[in-house]
Amino acid sequence: MDRQKKLDLITKIFFRKSTPKLWFKLVCENIERNSVVLEIGSGSGQGMQNQDYPKVKKIIGVDLDDRVLNNPYLDSALCIPAHDINKHLHEKNIDCIYSQMVMEHIDNTEHFIATQLNLLSPNGKIIHSTVSKYYWISMINNLVPETTKNWLIKNLGSGRNSEDIFPALYNLNSAQQLCELSKKLSFNYKIVRQDEPPGYLRRSIILMILYTIIHKPLQAIFPALRPTFIFIIWQKNS
Repeated sequence: MDRQKKLDLITKIFFRKSTPKLWFKLVCENIERNSVVLEIGSGSGQGMQNQDYPKVKKIIGVDLDDRVLNNPYLDSALCIPAHDINKHLHEKNIDCIYSQMVMEHIDNTEHFIATQLNLLSPNGKIIHSTVSKYYWISMINNLVPETTKNWLIKNLGSGRNSEDIFPALYNLNSAQQLCELSKKLSFNYKIVRQDEPPGYLRRSIILMILYTIIHKPLQAIFPALRPTFIFIIWQKNS
């Protein structure tokens, strides 16, 4: 049984209530057909990378990797740092800015979010999906050497190539951090959490079962242990 089939089996048995690609569902709920959207961290759109895009007027993609310029799902693409988007984008009324598993790689989160707020339309939304601060991956992140983490991700978990693995910082993935930032930048926010199957352990069905037996009761008592941490931001005057 390959990695994905093992993960699908664990999901079917233990995680039937979880919503697949919840981040994408939330993005679609907050846009319309005539919306202009910006995806941060679009990547190439190939292999294990995201290939889910909403049906809208225009999709703009941004990534540090120049493979984004060949992403077939984008209407336009920019190979630039995410915090420079306001210097390069002509659109200043973007209806939705979102990312999936990018937030954990950002160092200056205040500047990152402030830049996006300046590009939003009056009723626009920012949606970022990342990993909760209190999920085991986040908690051990600073305790494990970078080379070891990369090896584990590539061989035990997702099977991603080395060029698709980036340093993780986890600087904005808790309710407290988001609350403090909202006071500085004056925005409203909503947090959505979800428990999901252990994708990083998909190589071993035994490890996934052991994880699930231990984790499921704990996350029911302490929601912050749920791995998926999605936050939605909008301007206070909207």
